[in-house]
Amino acid sequence: MTRTRNTLALVCAAAILVLGCADDGAPSTTLSVGAEGGALRAGGVTVTVPAGALTETTELTLSRLSQREVTALAADVQFTGMPFELAPLATVFAAGVSVNLPYSGADDDLFVLFAAGPTDPWQIVAGASFADGAATFNVTSGGVFVVVRAFATQLPELSTTPTFAVVSSDYSSTSIAMLDAAGDPLVTEWFTSADALAGLVAALGGDVSLPTMPEPGHITVIDRLRVDVLTRVAIPGGELVGQLRTHATGGAAGFSSNPQDYVSVSGTSAWVTRFEQNADPNAVPAERGTDLIEIDPTTMTRTGERVDLSSFNTTVDENPVLARPSRMVRLGSYVAVGLGLLSADFGASADGVVVLVDPSAGTFSSLTLTGLRNCGTLVPVPGDATRAVVACTGHSGTFDAAEVRATAGVVVVQQVADGLVEDDRWEAGADALAAVAVNGIVALSADEFVAVEYGDFIAPTDDAVYRVRISTGAQEQLGTASGQYVMGTSAYDADSGLLLVPDASAGLRRFTLEAAAATEGAPVPLSMARGLAPRHVALVGR
Repeated sequence: MTRTRNTLALVCAAAILVLGCADDGAPSTTLSVGAEGGALRAGGVTVTVPAGALTETTELTLSRLSQREVTALAADVQFTGMPFELAPLATVFAAGVSVNLPYSGADDDLFVLFAAGPTDPWQIVAGASFADGAATFNVTSGGVFVVVRAFATQLPELSTTPTFAVVSSDYSSTSIAMLDAAGDPLVTEWFTSADALAGLVAALGGDVSLPTMPEPGHITVIDRLRVDVLTRVAIPGGELVGQLRTHATGGAAGFSSNPQDYVSVSGTSAWVTRFEQNADPNAVPAERGTDLIEIDPTTMTRTGERVDLSSFNTTVDENPVLARPSRMVRLGSYVAVGLGLLSADFGASADGVVVLVDPSAGTFSSLTLTGLRNCGTLVPVPGDATRAVVACTGHSGTFDAAEVRATAGVVVVQQVADGLVEDDRWEAGADALAAVAVNGIVALSADEFVAVEYGDFIAPTDDAVYRVRISTGAQEQLGTASGQYVMGTSAYDADSGLLLVPDASAGLRRFTLEAAAATEGAPVPLSMARGLAPRHVALVGR
């Protein structure tokens, strides 16, 4: 808020006590709000601070701004009303603060934009509802907000079909970059949390992933926990095909189906894994989770077909353990699915399982990975349509490093007829000096992979990325990060030998791999206005 507006508000407040004050400028109200909560009203806007949101009394001001005072909107996005500012901007609330903000026009293609300050970048507020000319949403800090209407129906057209997509995030907002075959950016902010498109049911959230298997001609963005939305976009044209929520009803309070992966099996059939289980015992089968659901990717609608994997739920030491379907790899006409097999509180686990699903029949078989835990991650083997590599990241309910090592490893599975067999495995526990390199995995072949060993906050040690040979256990360290849990999921192009490793401490790192050597090149320049760190890289368009 400017000094002029502060002064005007104080003058008006004083004048009201004596004469009353009519201001043709921006309406403003100021209220001291403590732990008991309170409500501010100005210009038709109501901000309700619940009890407990503030721990000490704070003087809050709600003011209307002009459209010229805030960051300009993107093309094909229009204001439907005036922006408002809740100050002090640095205020952080311990609970969601409800805002009721008026807008003009119809209730279609509306979004609430939020910025940390008048000149800061916009991002879309998730979970806003629109009815009868008013938007209702929550904020957790001071800032600027406004309702806008989207007219654009597609993202920017790319100059060529990309080879890689990069998800960058601070876990509250996201940006997706598109790269060419050399790893150079075609565009650094192609799809972001601030993009408002006509036809979207939700903007990009902060927990975003990309499919394990690329789909020629399209990219499907997976918005996971608490957003539960898939967004499918044509590439290189940028046309929005549509969005799909992965559950229709919440069932038990707080239920999130938490989609983990998407795999295309034909032009009109794709399958999605739902990680969570609906705790409502009365939920209809279609809304129970712990399953695969079929969608028609041409219309982004559910077909009604479902493969229920709740039969893999089990009990370990009297603790219920859920199947937790995660990543998928297509093997011929089958789909292999990794099961996390973790309890609701993630404190208990069971031996890993990989399920081989026949989508056409809705049937499945399974393979247990004895001795290994937390085996939800599968990746394809380049050039081999019958094998997948499974990463078991290990598990300990007490965060015991030795127990994690003993249950961590990598397994090669092969599809034979309508079942899976274990082809080979590497166990981290077989060598006490080996790096537990099982995170963010990408397969180079049926005998080699690249993965990250996370650092230790206590020791402390930093993340490191390794090239590992399964048959011998030989490990080559390719590089280290500065910090812990900062390296993400890598991508490898077998055609060129290019490996891209996201490193939140150093950017997107670029390696060229040969049979007996690895060379690190210049990092990929991903400068962006939002300053988000790279977290996940995936092949696209192959």
